[in-house]
Amino acid sequence: KGKIIADRDFNARSLSSNYKQLSRIGQFEWNPNKDPTRASITFSTISEDLRPLGQKKAEIYITARKSESAVDTAVTNTNTSTNESSVPVFGSSERLRSVAVVPGNVVVSDTETITEFQVVEGSNG
Repeated sequence: KGKIIADRDFNARSLSSNYKQLSRIGQFEWNPNKDPTRASITFSTISEDLRPLGQKKAEIYITARKSESAVDTAVTNTNTSTNESSVPVFGSSERLRSVAVVPGNVVVSDTETITEFQVVEGSNG
């Protein structure tokens, strides 16, 4: 079937929007062919309510990645019968360091993200 491809620009903008960040993402730069371990984010200098925020930029360094595929044998109940089924599962983990430069401050943080994907009933995955 198809491959899972990280759309880092979309994911960063979605997270920023859903967490209601004061600074919106202005520009997102990531070139997986040149250096897949580094991304740069430049944030808008004006908030949604038109307040000036000053320059803010973040550099993201992916320090470790791992993924694996497996088959999960899950027990599902359909009405009164119990059926065993095999479900393909894809898991990935990623560790990154972000360095954010804001007026008067530098913030460094380390994050690890672990995600599991599986095909759900009714999808064409």
